[in-house]
Amino acid sequence: MSREVKLSHEEVERVSLRAEGTKKGDNGNPKLSKDYPDMAIHSGYTVQTQQRRPKIEQGHAHIGCKEGETS
Repeated sequence: MSREVKLSHEEVERVSLRAEGTKKGDNGNPKLSKDYPDMAIHSGYTVQTQQRRPKIEQGHAHIGCKEGETS
């Protein structure tokens, strides 16, 4: 049984940028779960929040959360 690992602020920034690049069509990135198999769910939500922040600052509305990215 593995323990959940909380990501540091720097790791959250790195993962957020990587995930955003994948959304824009850079499909060369493997699944985040392969590099961070023990990432705590709280860290995953923190990454999502980090990704939303620029869009909200631009005036976009946040409607709800999705629990995972579709491959």
